[in-house]
Amino acid sequence: MADPARLASAELQRLLPAERAADWNAVVVGYDGTVITVALPEPNADVVDAISIATGLAVYPVYANPADLAATRRRLAAQSS
Repeated sequence: MADPARLASAELQRLLPAERAADWNAVVVGYDGTVITVALPEPNADVVDAISIATGLAVYPVYANPADLAATRRRLAAQSS
């Protein structure tokens, strides 16, 4: 994903516990029914499974640049403060 900040919102981030999102440098970029789309720096089955367990939702993983993800998480955290 070229620009996770374009789709991410503070509301979407509430779907994934903040501590876990920080651990995985994950950003929720979409939600539809029972599926969330999560941008990750290195999607792998273990992280996807852990996110699914933490949220109770199916996870559609997408790749994004780690620096872009971290910057997006910081921006969203500042907005919700």
